[in-house]
Amino acid sequence: MFAVISKAHIASKAAFALKTITRNASKLRRVGIIGAPFSKAQLTEGTNLAPQLFRKHGLLQHIESIGCNLTDFGDLTLDFKKGKNEKGETIEIKHAKCVTKAIEKLSQTVTDCIKSDAIALTIGGDNLLSLGTIRGHQRCHEKICVLWIDAHTDLKTLECSEDSNLNEMSVSLLINEINQKYNIGAKDLQTLSKISPCIDASSIVYIGLRAVSPFEAKLLEDFNIPYFSMRDIDKLGIFEVTSRAFDKVNPHLNKSIHISFDIDSIDRFFAPSTSNPIPGGLTLREALSIGEQVANTKLLRALDVMEVNPLVGTETDINNTIDVSINLILAFLGKGRKYYFT
Repeated sequence: MFAVISKAHIASKAAFALKTITRNASKLRRVGIIGAPFSKAQLTEGTNLAPQLFRKHGLLQHIESIGCNLTDFGDLTLDFKKGKNEKGETIEIKHAKCVTKAIEKLSQTVTDCIKSDAIALTIGGDNLLSLGTIRGHQRCHEKICVLWIDAHTDLKTLECSEDSNLNEMSVSLLINEINQKYNIGAKDLQTLSKISPCIDASSIVYIGLRAVSPFEAKLLEDFNIPYFSMRDIDKLGIFEVTSRAFDKVNPHLNKSIHISFDIDSIDRFFAPSTSNPIPGGLTLREALSIGEQVANTKLLRALDVMEVNPLVGTETDINNTIDVSINLILAFLGKGRKYYFT
């Protein structure tokens, strides 16, 4: 004789199963959100306003809705007052001292976040802040690799930068070999010597490049820095490009992954509210695909989403850019399109 199973019993079992699945998923996907409202590394103001707008659009609630255990580190106070030039500083550098302080503070916060066994999600803010997040990440994991997803290489130095904005020099300040050759920190600016390089050229790979100066192209070649341009994506497809990117910097999948995602890597049709949009970028589908592939490795430890600028474009532009960015974040955190259609 078959036992009679009530609807209430079935509902109870289903609720228990859902609770168990959510709890187990949360253990795998603990997320710490860090707001980095800072825009002093470039001429265009506005990126400092992005973290609060992400909150207003429900970023935290969206993250929790996919089963993540969320810790909010708040929006850091990074708008340090500009002090007098120290001995050895170059007068052309914009806001060097407050940039250095911001990077140091953010770096420590990312370290604290990752040590708590959470993925460090940093919402910027200028892309230069990834200098701090990557340093903070490396304090916790000796072996890391960086996927720098951007329209630009950010490989300029003072010799080739037209306006001496540090935002254009992010990666040149980050890579050991470039600093050894050009002695960037010590020669150009005493204050910047505190921002020590922390990764080798073989540990970073670019995806989405389409605005590269001749000087930067030479650095890519001289230091054998792996990259995939939009032309490569057109030829190979985004899934293959992302797979090859892993092969370049993490072939054995034994390194923790750091994503620095400049929103200008996405075509301005989808994400127009950014300071330096370049035509011909990633589609939303391509960006989501990268996020899904990274999430599937279970190796993501830090994600930086930078350069959303609420002062650029119409209200519709701004809302669309924020919505695209939130969907991108959710993809990196494990919301795959196989199961979610909203």
